Amino acid sequence: MVLLDQELKVTSVTHAGQQWLKRLPSGSEIALQSLALRVGKQAGEERTGHARIRLRTGEWVTARVAPVRGGSDQAGLAAITLEPTEGIELSQMLSRV
Repeated sequence: MVLLDQELKVTSVTHAGQQWLKRLPSGSEIALQSLALRVGKQAGEERTGHARIRLRTGEWVTARVAPVRGGSDQAGLAAITLEPTEGIELSQMLSRV
């Protein structure tokens, strides 16, 4: 898991999250920030978002973003989970291309 602040900077990360971030291709940070920003603009709603990113190895990772709710000191935070894209998800995605 990766936590972003209101300026879309990483504030906290789990060990697994750090390992995923290391595997992402350059430029992926912008895609994650964009996704977090889009979800954050829907702050009044319980919205989430997701994106799939292709790793340098050819594997795919799914990033899921959700706003973090809490006190005013947590305003603007977004939580990102990164996980391998399942085979069925990948098949559905590629069939739309």
